[in-house]
Amino acid sequence: MPWITPLSDSMCAIFRTHPSLPPHIRHRQIFRTEHWSRRLGADSSLPLMSVVLTTTMAASAGAVAILHPEYLSSLLHHPLLTSLQSWGSITLPWREALYTGLFTTDAVLLMEVFALKDVSSTDAAIVYTLEPVLGAALAFAFLGERWTPRGWVGAALIVGSSVFSQVANSKGKEE
Repeated sequence: MPWITPLSDSMCAIFRTHPSLPPHIRHRQIFRTEHWSRRLGADSSLPLMSVVLTTTMAASAGAVAILHPEYLSSLLHHPLLTSLQSWGSITLPWREALYTGLFTTDAVLLMEVFALKDVSSTDAAIVYTLEPVLGAALAFAFLGERWTPRGWVGAALIVGSSVFSQVANSKGKEE
């Protein structure tokens, strides 16, 4: 989730004092996704994706509004609230946020939705596990980031485990 990467230590402090908060939030999102999945029906994967992404966006915006009210006040240009911090001193990582939100997370979720139409849910889940590799590959290609040897090893482990699970699955079907 993109909002877990904090702009300061305040969110890390909240997660240290309330360690059950991230799993609770994830559980709540899964529960609501299942609710909307039943309500929208089996043939409505794109509307369901819209609900999931809107929920994630609203939770992210709410977390930023609570944890960083000075950013919210500057964005809204409210005269009473702008005294907290001037607009010029705020540097929001828009490029990184858009990259993370649009090109890695949403692209992989969309690929998973389309994969679910043709393959089993376990095979589509393998597509979802490749999200970190896809994000790093897109950053390598479009943002000029370079991988360290640890990055290459991590990508190889993720891709290798995906390939291994496919090979093991196909051998199990042949027997």
